[in-house]
Amino acid sequence: MTDVLTPAKGLTQQTVGDNNNEWGYILNTTIGLIDAALGGTLVKTLTGDVTLTSTEATYTGYHFSGTLAGTATVTFPSFSGMAAIRNSTTHTISCGVAGGVFVIVPVGGCSAIWSDGTDFVNLLSPTGISLALSTLSISDTIAVGTNPSAAIGHDAGNTVISSGVPFRVPAYTVAALPVLAGANQGALALATNACNSGEAPGTGSGSLVYLSTTGTWLAAWSGLAPTV
Repeated sequence: MTDVLTPAKGLTQQTVGDNNNEWGYILNTTIGLIDAALGGTLVKTLTGDVTLTSTEATYTGYHFSGTLAGTATVTFPSFSGMAAIRNSTTHTISCGVAGGVFVIVPVGGCSAIWSDGTDFVNLLSPTGISLALSTLSISDTIAVGTNPSAAIGHDAGNTVISSGVPFRVPAYTVAALPVLAGANQGALALATNACNSGEAPGTGSGSLVYLSTTGTWLAAWSGLAPTV
């Protein structure tokens, strides 16, 4: 009978009673593939676009290096499961299975990916992971996004946000201001229809508001509840 290969990693499932005097060789090959799939790393130098061999596509880790003239495409013949891809080349690399969705790995970056056999998904992309922080300690400057002027840092113990563009806060009507606990004191928002000093009811041009220790939104200019 013909041996069957597993669908995800191509491991040989030997037919009971077959492969006389050959089962040991087949088993050792399978164990080698399992070892590569669980913790092996392929180290490969790129000079341009490349299609990996079926053997090269059995690893969990991929470390690409080399001098490139532009973005290189690394095509996997097939791949299912998770992998870590490190890019030590001089340009971004695009990785995936032909006909599926590819992921971009930036220069000097390392991406954790998952594949269903067709599409590659970056597990650390905004759509792939959610991160909640209760406390963020900043001891240096953190760059924000692709704007070279955007950063979060500290100055004499105070948090400093530098965006290089006007700073934006979430906007709500007064009635739609979110209900937050006092533990969120200091939160800022724009009450879009709130009145400022001298504005008649119904003509409010909007006011910056902050959350008090009691969980009440107060107008920054008056310290009182915003009115419309």
